[in-house]
Amino acid sequence: MRRRAPRSRLSFARPSYAAIGDSFGPRGDRFHSGIDFTAGWNAPVLAAGRGCVVTATNTYGAYGRLVVIRHRRGMTSWYAHLNRIDVRPGQCVTAGRRIGLVGSSGQSSGPHLHFELRVRDAVVNPLSGL
Repeated sequence: MRRRAPRSRLSFARPSYAAIGDSFGPRGDRFHSGIDFTAGWNAPVLAAGRGCVVTATNTYGAYGRLVVIRHRRGMTSWYAHLNRIDVRPGQCVTAGRRIGLVGSSGQSSGPHLHFELRVRDAVVNPLSGL
């Protein structure tokens, strides 16, 4: 009997309980590099996987308040437009730990969580890992 090769699928937990309001990919004349969760003000933002915080800043251009977590195999998860950040750089977290609260900081038209997954700094569709 032949064995199947293990699937090389990303595996992360959802960073928000909210519905997905905007998807990954081309958006008119630009590219949307993540997915947006339509959460309300101060809804919890959860770490999508175990890792260590590499960025936790109140100002990161269009991202506004941003947390970036480094995971295994060169992967990072990005959480943008936060109202509050509950972690600090160097802190290690487990999947499901609250890392902040949803807001509308940076270039944002209302409260939501913008979530990105990157592999060696290249954006990938987060839905491939959730």
